[in-house]
Parts: sequence; C-alpha cells; structure tokens
Amino acid sequence: MMDLRFTTLFLKNMIMIQFHNLTIEISDYFMYDEVNRQRIFPNKENFMRKVIKKVTLLVVICFIATSLFGCEKQMGKQESLATGNIQISYIDVGQADATLIQGNDFNILIDAGNKADSQLMIDFLQKKNVNKIDIAVGTHAHEDHVGGFPEILKAFECDTFYISNTTSSSKIYESLLDVLDDRNISVRIPDVGEELTLGDINIKFYGPLKKYKDLNDSSIILKLTHGNNSYLFTGDAESGVEKELIKKWGNQLKSTVYQAGHHGSSTSNSSQFLKKISPQTVIISSNKEDAPRYGHPHIETLDLLKSLNIQLYRTDKQGTVILTDDGNHYTIQTEKEYSGNLYKK
Repeated sequence: MMDLRFTTLFLKNMIMIQFHNLTIEISDYFMYDEVNRQRIFPNKENFMRKVIKKVTLLVVICFIATSLFGCEKQMGKQESLATGNIQISYIDVGQADATLIQGNDFNILIDAGNKADSQLMIDFLQKKNVNKIDIAVGTHAHEDHVGGFPEILKAFECDTFYISNTTSSSKIYESLLDVLDDRNISVRIPDVGEELTLGDINIKFYGPLKKYKDLNDSSIILKLTHGNNSYLFTGDAESGVEKELIKKWGNQLKSTVYQAGHHGSSTSNSSQFLKKISPQTVIISSNKEDAPRYGHPHIETLDLLKSLNIQLYRTDKQGTVILTDDGNHYTIQTEKEYSGNLYKK
C-alpha cells in the first residue's frame, strides 16, 4: 500500500514538472523582444521535436498514473470475480454465523449474525457489491443466526428466504417474520433432498430430517457444490442429528470444506461425522471475547481436527475468511494474520 502511494505521488509530481516544462517551451517559442518590438521565433524544427518529445513523455506518465490511481482507489473494495468462479466469505460476526456466497450473477446469504451485527453486515454486503440477495437461509431461529436479517432485508431486495420447520416466539424471530411479510419475500421450508441450481452451483438440502423440539437440532443442513468442490453447512445441529444424517445420507455428506457445527462445540462435530465428511478444510466461526461464556471452540473439537490433519481457519483469530473457488481449486485469504497455533484455545 505504501509503495503504491509513494509511486502515485511521484508520478503526480512528474506530471506537474513535465507540464510546466512544456508550458515554458511553448512560451519561449512565442517570446517577445521588447527592444525591437517583435516576436522571436526560434528554429521551428527544433521546437516541434522538443514539444513532441515532452508531450509523448507527458502522455506516457499520465497513462501509468491513471492506471495506478485506479488501483489505489479500488483497494479494499470487491474485485469482480472471474467467469465461473465463486467466492465464499465466512464473515467475522463474533459468537454467531454469517456466510456470503457469490457468483457472477447471484448472491446467497446463509445466516446473518446477531441483531447487533446488522450494520456490520449491511456494510460488508455493500462492500461486496451486493444489490440483491437471491437466496437467504436462516438455518434456525436463534438470534446469533437470524438476528441481523430484519435490517438486512430492509436494506436489500431478496427473492427467496428459507427457514427451518421449527419456529420461535422470540422478539427477534417475530421481527424477522414481520419483515418477510412486509417485503413480500417468498418464504420456504426446504424439503429433505430438495435441490436447486443457481449459476454454476448446485444446492441440496439434507435436513432437518424431521421436526425437533430443540432449535439447534432443527437447523437447516445444506451442501453447496461447485465443480469438483463442495461446502457443507449444518448450523448448530448436534451429534444426535449428525448420526441421523450419516444413516440417511452416508457418503453423500463428503465435502471439501465444512463450516464447523455450533461454532466448534464438542456437542457437535463428532469424530464419526467428521470422518464421514472427510473435509480438507474446516472453518470455525466464534468469538474469543465470549469464550468464558460458551468456551467455543471447544478444545475437544480442536484436538480432533488436529488428529485428523484437517486444515483449520478461525474467525476469532483470523477475522473474516474469504475462499475463492474456480471449480477445481480454491484459495483462502484471511482478514488478519495469525502466527499462533490455531488448534489451541
């Protein structure tokens, strides 16, 4: 960043100097002799050669400067995706979940953090050039997953909103339902095994398999597939549900990247489930500030991930995690650098 700013400042100064020199050259050509009261015209050929040289140099400097100024202006803003690529942002919303999936012509938002994260989420979506949300998913009715949705849905158009089959009487959930109604957004409870295609991706809903009393277990389970890569989201579903998913879906659960269930809790992410998914990479969304209250991610989960040699990323240590996928390979960038051991608390 500093090198670019220094270069652009240098080029701006060069443009001013060259423009000044060109002005002097032209002024000299039309110099007026006050003694003899007449114009002095130097050798026209030499004059034109000098002017062309200076104009050419000025044009080249302006072209370089314009390119660099544009780069400097766009820093920190969303770059356009290459055709066929998708980008998945595991957004740092503390002790909550929010994941944005973007393609060239679609935006999907899975969960939206707490109510207190509403403005943070709106700012992030705007930074990512989101104009409309094609599909929104509230995995279950707890505030740390749907709390940000009411304000987000007021700020952005949304085509379809998927909700779990178990509702809540909480104030924030009632507020969400009101906004969905006011904005005339299509609301759906996904069928088990339902599939849909959006751009280059396929989405399949693996759960909830039935109606549960517990809101965590009622989480929508979905898998997103893009080319040879796949991404599994299980909300806060716990180990009992994980066993049912294994029995129902077996090897279909295998995924390239898995967002750890329930913020890395040991009540989810069982050894049997992780082995069945067999992910290359796991992302944990949690907040170290809330560690004394919830203890997420639990050390048992971290130890298990390490023993299975699974690559780990954590929003509590690295901030927002952004994955870019071309259908064959994926790369990951993090908001913050972290040199410590991610498998330790």
